[in-house]
Amino acid sequence: MDPGTADSTVAAVRRLTIAVLLAPSAHPASAQMDTLDTLDLSSDPIATVVPAEYDGGFFARIGDVVVNDLGIWVGDGGNGHVLWFDRGGNLLSRYGREGSGPGEWLSPGIVSIDSILTVSDSRQGRYVRYWLDGRHLETVRARHFPDPGGGELPLTDAVPLEGGFTVGMIPAIYRVSRSRDVIYDLRNHVVLLAPGGESADTLLSFNWGGAGWTTAVMGAVQSTHFGAAGAWDVLGDSAVVLADGVAGKLTIVSPEAGLVRADTFDLGFAGRAVTERDLDDVEEDIREGASRDLPREMEIDAPAYWSVATRLIPAGDHVFWLRQGVDDGRGHWVVVDIETMRKWMVILPERFRLRDVRGDLLFGVATDELDVPSVGALMNPITAELVPEPA
Repeated sequence: MDPGTADSTVAAVRRLTIAVLLAPSAHPASAQMDTLDTLDLSSDPIATVVPAEYDGGFFARIGDVVVNDLGIWVGDGGNGHVLWFDRGGNLLSRYGREGSGPGEWLSPGIVSIDSILTVSDSRQGRYVRYWLDGRHLETVRARHFPDPGGGELPLTDAVPLEGGFTVGMIPAIYRVSRSRDVIYDLRNHVVLLAPGGESADTLLSFNWGGAGWTTAVMGAVQSTHFGAAGAWDVLGDSAVVLADGVAGKLTIVSPEAGLVRADTFDLGFAGRAVTERDLDDVEEDIREGASRDLPREMEIDAPAYWSVATRLIPAGDHVFWLRQGVDDGRGHWVVVDIETMRKWMVILPERFRLRDVRGDLLFGVATDELDVPSVGALMNPITAELVPEPA
């Protein structure tokens, strides 16, 4: 499916054996990136929410930070734990450990939290579920799909939705080979499973932000600064939000009462084309990181565009944060209110990686000069901007 057109998103959903409705955007956008209101937080102090050395342990490599009414949930892949803290930073519970047995994982990623904590283990193609009191509930194999290169690929980050639907992602394929016959699919595929799982349809396919490259003797992949060309998330259990970072479109897919409704919004800005200079920089990075000299000729299969949506964070039903792929790699986010189509450019501190937005606070991973991680927070400038000025 072509992620560059909104109609193709709807066409993919229409293949389900249920009706599909398309609602056109009520607020077409026309603003360009250089005309957005800029909110520069790059020099703002970062408040420590959970320090690097917390009660009972220390962080090694923080991945997920999820904040909800129950508290703060942190996935520490370095120590193989998922941790639950209250809003004061006090440890409430610790889940799992590194391993391949029941209740263990190799690459934990928080999927959902309600009365049960669900963690995806993408490296082992399975899910681990815990009761909130710390008891292991079950470890189950993820649904798998055929791999074009042979074998199977797991459905990761699978989230159940209303009406028996499930949304998840089939991850990109990248394999190192000693010949030119290298199998790459450098795209992530977001799929919607119908009730019962009899059919699955692609909602969005996007480059994961890497470049495949081959020489006469080897092939591999290289992460680039262009960023993943799309992103997705869920709104509770009622909708899937899809961001096309190349075309600059936001689509909300809502399974409701046996129907799949897709509302698409044109953000008014799109990713710029990757230039020859950009490709030269990728090749230079590859050569600098190589363990030996590479041949002069190199074939590079890179994304065609920089992305304006490498990550997506819903901050409510109509406000969304979209991370930009930018040349200097800093934390640039565009915030969009789809009710008014008002937009802001927000620049975050260099040592702060945004992970969640809750009310008046931005939560994320803060690192010090030695790259030691902690959970930090900044004031959310958008909530202040959305408060109307007194008459």
